[in-house]
Amino acid sequence: MKKYLILTVYLAIAMLCGAQTPCWDGTVAESYASGNGTMENPYQIATPQQLALLAAQTNDGTGGNAYYILTEDLCMDDSINWTPIGYFNSNSDNMGFEGVFDGAGHTISNLYCDNSQNVKSIGLFGFAKNAVIKNVIISNAYLISPSNLNTKAGTIIACANHTDVLNCSVDGIIHANGTIGGIIGRCLGVTDTTYVVNCINNTVLDNSETTGGIIGVCKSWDRIGSVTYNGVVVVNNCINYSDITSNETGGIIAQTLGDIKIKKCENYGIMQSPQNSGGIVGQTGMDNEVHSDVFIQDCINHERANISGPAAGGIVGRSGMAIINGCVNKALITGCITGDTLWAIAVAGGITGVGGVVSNCYNRGDITAVKEEVYDIDYYVYLGGITGADETLSESHIANVYNTGSIIAPDMSGMNYNNIIELDYGNIIGYTSHPTYYYNCYWLDDNDLPACGHPDYPNLPASCSFVQGSSSTSWVLNEEQYGTIDLLNALNAGSLGQCTWLEDVIGNNDGYPIIDLDNVCDYQLVGSEWYYEIINPNDEISYQHIVYENDSTINNKKVKVIVKTYTLYDKCSNTPTHEYIYEENNKVYWWNKTLGEFTVLYDFGANVGDEWTITAGNNSVTVHVNDVGYYIKDARWFKVLTISDSNDVFTGTIACGIGHLTSFFPEKLLNKQSDINVDGIRCYWNNDVLIYKDNDTDCDAIYNGWHSIDETLAGNGINLYPNPSKGILYIESNYINSEYIVINIMGEIVTSGKIVSDNQQIDISNLSNGLYLLKIDNNTTRIIVNK
Repeated sequence: MKKYLILTVYLAIAMLCGAQTPCWDGTVAESYASGNGTMENPYQIATPQQLALLAAQTNDGTGGNAYYILTEDLCMDDSINWTPIGYFNSNSDNMGFEGVFDGAGHTISNLYCDNSQNVKSIGLFGFAKNAVIKNVIISNAYLISPSNLNTKAGTIIACANHTDVLNCSVDGIIHANGTIGGIIGRCLGVTDTTYVVNCINNTVLDNSETTGGIIGVCKSWDRIGSVTYNGVVVVNNCINYSDITSNETGGIIAQTLGDIKIKKCENYGIMQSPQNSGGIVGQTGMDNEVHSDVFIQDCINHERANISGPAAGGIVGRSGMAIINGCVNKALITGCITGDTLWAIAVAGGITGVGGVVSNCYNRGDITAVKEEVYDIDYYVYLGGITGADETLSESHIANVYNTGSIIAPDMSGMNYNNIIELDYGNIIGYTSHPTYYYNCYWLDDNDLPACGHPDYPNLPASCSFVQGSSSTSWVLNEEQYGTIDLLNALNAGSLGQCTWLEDVIGNNDGYPIIDLDNVCDYQLVGSEWYYEIINPNDEISYQHIVYENDSTINNKKVKVIVKTYTLYDKCSNTPTHEYIYEENNKVYWWNKTLGEFTVLYDFGANVGDEWTITAGNNSVTVHVNDVGYYIKDARWFKVLTISDSNDVFTGTIACGIGHLTSFFPEKLLNKQSDINVDGIRCYWNNDVLIYKDNDTDCDAIYNGWHSIDETLAGNGINLYPNPSKGILYIESNYINSEYIVINIMGEIVTSGKIVSDNQQIDISNLSNGLYLLKIDNNTTRIIVNK
């Protein structure tokens, strides 16, 4: 009776707590626990033997192409060698997993994979294609490969071709040489879009070649013969905790090639490399390939994650033309001075070591360099708070950034100073050959270094230092930018809607401004000016000029007043019209003058498949969102929506911060110029900075032509001087005895009179500063009042 009672209690406890599945004995099950492999009824894997069955069926071609789900935690055996699910080698006899594997949040522990048999790829999965692997937790894994073998290894999967890896986390050890990643060894996505999302790596990665915390090598572009394949790989919300020492290192990815989008990723691991080392990516554009469209947004390299190497960056080591927006570095970045038979070089920057297109980022970490040994060769050291040096094969850009990190000169004692060729240190960039590509850059005024370390270009356009303001969260520019000396206001003016800069009220960033990228489009129009092309029925080209003029109020909404003028390149052909818009909650609203109400013009919060209706006068059009992505120009990264409608009234692309790239307003609905077609933006400026231009358009000539003080808009023989005027304006013309009127931007007549001489004097001293129009008969000329 007592034995029976004890057994009953044991069984009850087992039922309540869950019985432990026995560890793997090396055998293979004959069948799965249940299921038929469909999405509705996947094969259920409840034991290590059933997991081994999946590997066996995948590798002999009898399975691996269905739906599978774990129903229990699995204990493998750290002394029994695991054969990966799917294998990849160079003999084209690859057997890959092609199904959906759902770990359902269960843990696979003590996975042991010894590549002594040279299977080329080691991990839970060796090779997968067109598959999905999700919700897997791997604990205490040990993957090992002999040092003489070039191996691909990843705790979840070694080689992932067009395979999504979602919600996976790993810890353990990988000891191998080759292409190694904590989650994925090699990720290939050359068709469609491949996702790596919500993955966490906490393994020990021991590799002398190419190592990334999440992915070793990531490619979305390839050429096979004469055929080029392009896809997209999206890496989102992944975290690396592992320290890595390798030939090429990256906290998230070691090397990238092609269209790779990395968003909301974090690195806590220390990166060390004898080549390229980055907190997020080691190198973009591998193997000397110029083709590389890497977009990195909203990523952070944390304070612990010190980065070191000959090309070292808090976000990217060697970045080529990587687009980097809204990223932060807080760690020490060290350029390691290493040499060959000709020279020794070290390049280090808070965001990138070399190159890149950087906007809306900041660096809080110190930048320095160390010599590994004394060489009797030439030395080049470039240190910058944001970027170490230009990329020689591409045009780097930096805009709207700040740096508070110190630039610490390396100890060069023991060197032959005849060999020290260049030591360039700058608060923003160490060395550049294109100083005009870096603007609106700010740095803490706590040293005597210039913005740029190159002695020929110490200053950068519209850039300056800043100091502490009246409070712990206020910072004052030493030179006015965007009409303000407040750092936070200047950063928001320069963001062009890519992000919102916020005051650090909580104190997590020592009071310095922080970045909010959740507001996807803060549509700021102050200082904006557009120039669109018009196609007339006879194929003659004319132009439309649009400019933000001032603010007003309609129905208790603070609106932006937009002045729209049809032009013939630089000559006015009719009286301007006024439009009124305002932005709220990622939507841009447009005032319908006929109905006396606002209509949605742009919805930048819309997703693919969403629609909205635009009403102009009594006409309307419903637009459909076909795609959501990003438009890249110089150091700017704009969210864009591709939209269409049934009658092609407003079909095209709209860019946050710019507007519709074909026609800012739906001109085909307005019916005011039925014989014209606005056919595309030519130039867009913000605060006199050219942000966008179409191909080889000469935007400088357009801008200078429109803004020249002595310009006569209508080519009508009227000359005004002085213009701008402080109060008295003289009109030289042949319009004796003609009436004139002066109109403000709202279309209201502010003064009028009669031309009685060929050098008529007009008193406009009572007018406020701004733009006005002088009309004589049917001719119009601009007046600028500037007291």
